[in-house]
Amino acid sequence: MLVNVNPTESDAGETACSLGFASRVRGVELGPAKKHIEAGAEVQELRGQLDALRQQVITLQKQHQKNTTNGKLISKVNNAFYYALFGLVFSLVCWRRTAFSEPDIKSSG
Repeated sequence: MLVNVNPTESDAGETACSLGFASRVRGVELGPAKKHIEAGAEVQELRGQLDALRQQVITLQKQHQKNTTNGKLISKVNNAFYYALFGLVFSLVCWRRTAFSEPDIKSSG
């Protein structure tokens, strides 16, 4: 390890801290490097699931590209259908209100 020290009095505190840190680092023993061992079957299973999900994403992206061309037309047809359905339901509700409501009877008197 290399330590940068400064001989001026104004930097004496920082130099002392740097030398103290270097002496602590010098006493550290790491030992031999260890090879990272994966958890075998579990990791392989998760990788397989990940690959399957990636394939699903690719398939869905392709379907989306196909549908965007037809999607605008389908969206217009769906909107027209929903507006027509809403109009029909609204008409039915209005009809029921008028058909089943009691007539207003005002007594004169």
